[in-house]
Amino acid sequence: MRDFLNSRIRVFIKGLQKKIVRLELRLSKENPDNPRCFDDLTPIDNADEQSVYLDALQWALTNPKIKNIALSGPYGSGKSSIVKTFEKKNPGYHYLNISLAAFQEDDIRTALPGAEEKNAVPAELGKVMETKVESNEVSRTKEKRAEEQRLIELSILQQMFYRVKETEIPDSRFNRIRSLSRLKLTYLVFIVIIFTLSISIVFFPKFFDRFSGWQALYKNNTNLILLAAVLSLISGTIEFLIYIFRLFNTSKFNKLNIASGSIEINPKSETSILNKHLDEILYFFEVTRYNVVVIEDLDRFNDPEIFTKLRELNILVNNSRQINRRIIFIYAIKDDMFRDKTRTKFFDFIIPVIPVINSSNSFEIMLRKIRNPGLSLQISETFLSDITLYVDDMRALKNIFNEFIIYKDNLEGINVKHEKLLGIIIYKNIYPDDFASLHRGEGLIYRAFVKQADVVGQITKGHLEKIDVLDQKICDLKLISQKNTNELRASYLFEIMLRVPNATSLKIKNDNISFQDLRSDPKQFAQLTKVADINYYYTNQHSNQIQSTNTGIAFQTIEKTVNSEYTYAQRLDLVETMLQHGSGEIVKEIERLHGEMEAVQSMPLRELLEAYPTSVDHFEPEFRQRKLLVYLIREGYIDEMYPSLISYFYEGSLLVKDMEFLMSVKNRESLPFTSPLDKLPAIMSRLRTEEFKRESILNYNLLDFLLRNESLYKARFDLYFLMLASEHPKSVAFIDGYIENGRELPRFFNLICRAWPNIWTYIYNHYQDKKNAYLKLIIQYADSEDYVNLDHNALLSSYITEKADFLDLLTGEGSLPKMRSIISELQIKFKRLTIPEATDELFTFVYQNDYYELNRNMITLILARKGTETEFDQTSSNYTAIQHSGCENLIAYVDSDIQRYVDTIILGSPLNINEAEHWIVELTEKDELSLESKILLLQQQEHIFDDIVVVEPEFWPELIAASKVRATWQNMLEYFETTGDLDRVLTGFLNAEKNYTELSSKRIDTVSGKPKDLLYKISRLLVLSTEISEQAYPYLVRSIPYYYPASLKITTLSAQKVAVLILLKTIRLTKEYFNIVNDQFPGSRADFLIKNIEEFLKLPEDYPVTAEDFVKILNAEEVSEKQKLKIVPLVGADLVEEEKELADQLMLLLIKNTTLAVEDDLLENVLRYGAPPHRKVKLFQTSLNKFSHSQITAFLSVLGPPYSGIAIKRKRPLLVESDENVAIVTQLKSVKYISNYKIEKEGIRVITKNN
Repeated sequence: MRDFLNSRIRVFIKGLQKKIVRLELRLSKENPDNPRCFDDLTPIDNADEQSVYLDALQWALTNPKIKNIALSGPYGSGKSSIVKTFEKKNPGYHYLNISLAAFQEDDIRTALPGAEEKNAVPAELGKVMETKVESNEVSRTKEKRAEEQRLIELSILQQMFYRVKETEIPDSRFNRIRSLSRLKLTYLVFIVIIFTLSISIVFFPKFFDRFSGWQALYKNNTNLILLAAVLSLISGTIEFLIYIFRLFNTSKFNKLNIASGSIEINPKSETSILNKHLDEILYFFEVTRYNVVVIEDLDRFNDPEIFTKLRELNILVNNSRQINRRIIFIYAIKDDMFRDKTRTKFFDFIIPVIPVINSSNSFEIMLRKIRNPGLSLQISETFLSDITLYVDDMRALKNIFNEFIIYKDNLEGINVKHEKLLGIIIYKNIYPDDFASLHRGEGLIYRAFVKQADVVGQITKGHLEKIDVLDQKICDLKLISQKNTNELRASYLFEIMLRVPNATSLKIKNDNISFQDLRSDPKQFAQLTKVADINYYYTNQHSNQIQSTNTGIAFQTIEKTVNSEYTYAQRLDLVETMLQHGSGEIVKEIERLHGEMEAVQSMPLRELLEAYPTSVDHFEPEFRQRKLLVYLIREGYIDEMYPSLISYFYEGSLLVKDMEFLMSVKNRESLPFTSPLDKLPAIMSRLRTEEFKRESILNYNLLDFLLRNESLYKARFDLYFLMLASEHPKSVAFIDGYIENGRELPRFFNLICRAWPNIWTYIYNHYQDKKNAYLKLIIQYADSEDYVNLDHNALLSSYITEKADFLDLLTGEGSLPKMRSIISELQIKFKRLTIPEATDELFTFVYQNDYYELNRNMITLILARKGTETEFDQTSSNYTAIQHSGCENLIAYVDSDIQRYVDTIILGSPLNINEAEHWIVELTEKDELSLESKILLLQQQEHIFDDIVVVEPEFWPELIAASKVRATWQNMLEYFETTGDLDRVLTGFLNAEKNYTELSSKRIDTVSGKPKDLLYKISRLLVLSTEISEQAYPYLVRSIPYYYPASLKITTLSAQKVAVLILLKTIRLTKEYFNIVNDQFPGSRADFLIKNIEEFLKLPEDYPVTAEDFVKILNAEEVSEKQKLKIVPLVGADLVEEEKELADQLMLLLIKNTTLAVEDDLLENVLRYGAPPHRKVKLFQTSLNKFSHSQITAFLSVLGPPYSGIAIKRKRPLLVESDENVAIVTQLKSVKYISNYKIEKEGIRVITKNN
């Protein structure tokens, strides 16, 4: 009992679950959920937003003349959507939709007799059967074409009659398999029972007597029961007869099998199915209400004949009085179904349909789908813009998107790149046959990647051929003996001369061209190479005339004789190549080709097509014709990993994460370095050796595995480290990360230092904050022999050299040997060090082995830690302090590298200027020290040598030039004695103010121990030196005890120096000197006379003097009054006229010395040009007693008004009252020059004589 209840409950629960599922399905249909944005491929019912097509259809349907309408447009233009939209918006029509989309031409052909056998022919026998099949095809063309049409008509007929229920066409002769429901079966059983009972009641009434109760019922209702039985019997009989009549009506047909979808017909009948069953079709339209027949996809068979039959059928249907209504046929066809104008014969109205999508706008449509935020697709617009050029059908576009979403979600576990997946899905939709063959290891894509090896071989072969040509060219360059084109042409001309030794020149185009011109002029020689018969000029020995003749020899003959393998043009090209480039360019080209051959071996197909665009010609023609496939492979959207995009991945030897890594390597898309890998041996087996050059191979787990299994994967191991050493940012980032995450750090870093000698250079230039960390790793893990290799451009050693805390960088156990090793291997010279006590042992190692730079920091540190205190300051006298420090290693180090020490420590410090004289002299005596450094050393030191002879004479010029010797005539003569001349150095020293001032305090002749000739010589050179400055000259000349009365060539001296010589009386007044001074130094002429006034006054006629000179002489304080009075008579009256200041000077002298006799004309000019007036009046007054009346008259005229009026008779001029004027009129009266004078209120009135 319990088991029974349990079973019943289980049955109930199962039934309930089924009902719940059905309810869910119903609800999902009512509210469909579409999170993945799928699109159905069926026509839409909201097309034609502008209603252009709908209006056209509506007009055509209402036009009684139109019975055949064509919607014409290319495939996928939206014809079906327009029809569906029209049907939705115009429900008043009754539509019969017939579609042949499920029928393809190939399908129909396959259904034909013999097609199955044809398809079954094995591929390997295809070529054998080809001729036979083609022959059969030709012979059966008409039969197959008719059979195709019959099958199409059959499909149309099936779709018409299957569209309606059997009850709607009860008189149709097509029988169907009827499906009877339980209710209907119950009804039929009930009817049969009633009919049987009726027969029994009418014909066998006693049959029911055996049943109790029947007698009573029958007696009480006899008439009613008989009536019901008779009526039932009559009705059943009528129904049976109707069935019998209809059965006979359909007896001409075998059957129409609805379940199997076929009509069994007479195979031998060749009558058109539509014509044969025309009465059935007319009956169909008679009993149904269809008035619009929509026929789609009929154009796929490219058979206009079927349209002829359908048009004929349309005419028959519309002309049938049995139907008596208009039936319109609407055909959805493609534009190119009919040629020329024939399509207008088939249709009454044609509506062209503009495609809703083509290759130009498919991008925008696909982009709207891709941008759906719920999908999170990573597809660039650039790729989408390119790939959608190959999609020009809306249904195809929708299907591509649907398949892409399904594939993406199913392959999501292996991190598929969306662009690659979309690319191969588009290829799948455009070339489905080729895509299907990929699963069988066939197809164009499969063969393309197989063909890659052959293409690489072809490219390599081409490169090898080029290399052979280049190698031969190098050999040819070496074999050709001529070094230039002139020599090359000469070899051919020489051959011509051997053949015609009497030729003096050649005749080319009637021009006489010499052999020399042909040798040097390439253009003329080029004309010779074209000559078929060489003509030449020669001298006739009898007539001595120049004549020409031909040789009968073509230049090509000369070419072959000279070189049978190469023509002149070829040899010229080789020679010019050798001259311009040599074989170096060819060698570079060969190296480039070798590099390309190596690179092409590891190139993926994408890179191969990109690097060698013409390599696509090596693939089969069908591959080249499929532009989409070429694009996808060329751009890398289909690569070697395409199998992972077309099938599920099942974990086995590889896990999902391993597969993701493999795909990333194949796709050259890097995953995080830390991506976990599990099945490393399996991964290694799936990777190619050349892929270990790619950055996408970088993974910490993989590197750990390689480091532990180097011997098993040596080639890959080497490529891996070669790639790590490429200095690509990603490789460097990987190395940096492995230091933190790797498990084999010691071995890894040891190997990377060996594989990448430039590692420190890279770190130095790019990782400022990680230098110390990497330096520690290098010291710890690099082999000592690798230290030198790592020191590229001395960057490692220079960094250590500059690192003051280097000795404290590694202090752990075992670090000391490593630290010593890198210091000794790199020969480190520390520039600065900080010394913690813990590293004193390492510091001692550095000190004792001279692993430090001789600089002030290190010397100071060593003197502090290893030396004794001294009184000498390291800053100003470093060398002296070292010599007294007791640091023998340091002293020896300095002496061993004295040049560097002097240059950097002494000369490098402007404060190191007080070295002791003894050590300065010692340094100048060291042979290891360059002369330049010794000189700079002497110049830098502030020490002044009292005696120049303590230093080697070779340094005297520098000492003198730097004023590093005491300014004494003794030192000057020592130096002068070695040179014998006042050279630039000595004059520079003498021109220094400090020096010439000090020298001027002593005379040259105070120096003892030097010959007088030497003193005379230097003195004379000093006097005549043009290099001595104007400032130094007077000081130095003052030290010269000699004067030069004659013979000095002072003409080369400046006026200022000559003035000094005159001033110091180094030269004396002579006629020769005066003439020189007068001619070249006129400004010193007066001074010369002043300094030698007595000599001048002795022979004044020898020294012509200007008015200006007289002014200077008369103004000179050195010239006495007496000497000046002697000079006055020497002044000519004309000079006073030239220089009015001279008149003033003479006026003063004459006023003071009234007894001095002067010429009248001189006095007249003095009065005339002298100033001021009162002095002129004074001079006239003091000299008046010496004048005659005529002289008085003349001088009065010179004095001007009012004095000139005194000389005029009968005038009464008025003079200003003054002592001078009173004296003048008194004297004039006394000499009876005037009659009288009166002193009036206004002044002195002079009364002149009347006659």
